[in-house]
Amino acid sequence: MAAKVLDSEAGVPDLLVALEQRFAQVDGYGIAREERSKLRRAGRYAETESLQYGEVRLTSFWRLLQTLPLTPEHRIFADVGSGTGKPVFCAAALEPAFDTCIGIEIVPALHEEACRVQAALQQGTPQEHTLAKRIQLHNADLFKAVDVWAQAQVLYIPCTCFTNDMMAAVHRLLLEDKVAPGTLIITTTRELTDKEGGRLAHVLTRQLPYQRGAITFHVYRKLQGSSANSSTTTSTSEAAPSSPMPGATTCTPTAESARAGNTKSHGAGESDARPMDKRSKR
Repeated sequence: MAAKVLDSEAGVPDLLVALEQRFAQVDGYGIAREERSKLRRAGRYAETESLQYGEVRLTSFWRLLQTLPLTPEHRIFADVGSGTGKPVFCAAALEPAFDTCIGIEIVPALHEEACRVQAALQQGTPQEHTLAKRIQLHNADLFKAVDVWAQAQVLYIPCTCFTNDMMAAVHRLLLEDKVAPGTLIITTTRELTDKEGGRLAHVLTRQLPYQRGAITFHVYRKLQGSSANSSTTTSTSEAAPSSPMPGATTCTPTAESARAGNTKSHGAGESDARPMDKRSKR
């Protein structure tokens, strides 16, 4: 069955329109292109393979999030490869809101651009200020920041350009105990193959307009009792491919932003799954 294409224009909230306007001046593609050029000039050609950049449209991603079977237990959203932060800010604009929206980005310049947007929102309207408080942005390697993103109950993994080694390592991490049963996992282009069975359930597939073309999104739910056996699970340090850009910093423009990230994670159950518009306020 062909992936359903979602309409991304009609009926979006004013806050999302305001975010689109703020991001209109952000050139994530240009920043990523310059970072790849720096690596090539340094002779580090192999390290550019997994640093190809792409951006989803805010309105399109918002539409996708609206289709997810979210429950009150889905309190934390994380984007593992967040770039300039569009999906993170989009998730923070949802109502009912996530408690915390986390972005993990390895490229410092992209992370810094996301931090600038967050700082601008802190000085914006009361609604924008509230949105910004829900956001945590980290400049880090996803394989060295597992404890940060694994607490989320909704994981977005833009993995279109991941190497096979990276994909295998991410898959192993998703099956470990740190990622709770009931967690919803969103991938781009590439599917999560569950050869051993019974660990991941396919929820839906959608095609969305991207900034340049369109891309397919796959959504999975981690099942109850699906953690990998400790005797066979590869440790994070063993699983992680080499990182092209080491280092980890966190962007928290205000003390309030830091406090927003102290929310405890709760495993999301499967039995009470229901559409987003029925999710109760917390």
